Amino acid sequence: MRRFSERHGFILPRQAIQKNGMDERLRNRLWTVCGAYFWNHFGRWWQESDFDTFVIHGIQDEFFGRPVDELWSGAGDVVSDWRRWVKGAQWNEVYDFIQFLGDFSKVSEAGEPYSSVRMHGQIFIGKCNEVLEAEKSAYRFVSGELCEITDEVEIAALEDATNADAQFSTASMHIQKALALYASRENPDYNNSVKESISAIEAAFSVINGGKSKNMSSAIRLAEGKGFKLQPALKNGILNLYGWTSDENGVRHAMFDDTSQLSEAQAKLMLVICSGLMNYMVVTQSERNS
Repeated sequence: MRRFSERHGFILPRQAIQKNGMDERLRNRLWTVCGAYFWNHFGRWWQESDFDTFVIHGIQDEFFGRPVDELWSGAGDVVSDWRRWVKGAQWNEVYDFIQFLGDFSKVSEAGEPYSSVRMHGQIFIGKCNEVLEAEKSAYRFVSGELCEITDEVEIAALEDATNADAQFSTASMHIQKALALYASRENPDYNNSVKESISAIEAAFSVINGGKSKNMSSAIRLAEGKGFKLQPALKNGILNLYGWTSDENGVRHAMFDDTSQLSEAQAKLMLVICSGLMNYMVVTQSERNS
C-alpha cells in the first residue's frame, strides 16, 4: 500500500530523485549488495584465501590509504570497521566506495583470484544498478563508471511544474501525482504516472482554452484559434506523446492491461518532458496575458 504522502502527491522532486544526497534506505541497500558479492565470501580470517587478501588489501591500501599491517586478523572485524565508516560517510564518499568496488570488475590479470574478483565485481555492478534504479538515485553504473543520469535541468523542470501559479493548479496537481507514483520506492506505479503526466498537459490546455476538449488535437486547434501559437515540430511532438498514451494501443486505452508494464525510464522520460512542456505553456500564457 502506498503511503499517504505518495497517494496525495506530497513529495518534492529532490525527495523523489536522490541527486545531492543519499537516504538511509539507499545507503543500507547498497551496503547489503557489498556484502552479498564481497564480504559474505570472506573466510573467518582474512588471510584464508587469495580472494579475501586481494579485496581486503585493495580496500585498506588503495581506498582508505591505511597501512595493511594495521588490519585485524578477523575478517568480521575488518568489515565492521568499514560498515561504521559507510554509515557515517558523506553521500558522495559512499559512492566513491561503491565505485571502488565496481572497479574490481576491471581486474585484468588471469587466473585466480583475479577471475573470481572480476566476476564478483561484474555482478556487483548489475545488482547496484537495480538498487540505484529502485531507490531513484540520480546515478547508475554505465560501462563500469558511476554516472549522473538525472541533471539539475530535469529536477528544476519538475520543481517549476509542481509549483505553477494558481491558474494552473490542476495541471500542477497532475504532475505532483505523477511524481508521487513514480517516486514510490516500495510500489512504483509507472503506468499511472504516465497517465498523470499527460493529464497535466490536457489540464494546461484547458486553462488556455477555457474548458476541456475531447482530445489533444481539438485542444491544440482551439488554442491556436485563440492565438496560442505552437511550432509545427512541437505540435507534432505533443500529438505523438498523446498518441503513445491515448490511442488504441496506448497506456490509457481500455484494452491496455496490467501485463503491459511501463519501465522506470519511460515514466521518468514522460514526467520530465511533460513538466518542461507544461512550464513552457505557463510562461507563454503569462506573456500573452501581460
